[in-house]
Amino acid sequence: MADNTAQTGAATIAADDVTTLNGGASTGVLVQRVKVAYGDDNIARDVSESFPLPIALDGDTTAGTITNAAAASVTTTAGSVVSAGTYRAIVFENVGTDYVYIGAAGVTTVSYFKRLSVDEVFIFSAPFVPANAIFAIAATGTQSVRIGLVT
Repeated sequence: MADNTAQTGAATIAADDVTTLNGGASTGVLVQRVKVAYGDDNIARDVSESFPLPIALDGDTTAGTITNAAAASVTTTAGSVVSAGTYRAIVFENVGTDYVYIGAAGVTTVSYFKRLSVDEVFIFSAPFVPANAIFAIAATGTQSVRIGLVT
């Protein structure tokens, strides 16, 4: 069977003749070919080895530096756990035995940005990394939170 199929009129639709479809035993099945193109300058370029599909990260592709922070002790009184600054990523892991709540200054157990369950990991990643100080408060007692920074 030919790879292309004629349509009513002069147009021809591109297709591939495949022997199996989704692992089944179908033969002679035509699957439509789709060609990806891109361009934002009034020129559509077909994706190819010469023009690979561009992938944008966050505009910054330089290597970062990881800082391993010791576990922060979080009590039932809110306290700062990350200083204000410019970070590419911030990782929190609740290694305590009860909830820990993270947020801005004034965080409480009912007004917070994120509640971390026991063993939960939460990541602020670009472009959504806050520049202000981050505070935490524990649901009960003293909880332990590991924090990693990428600058």
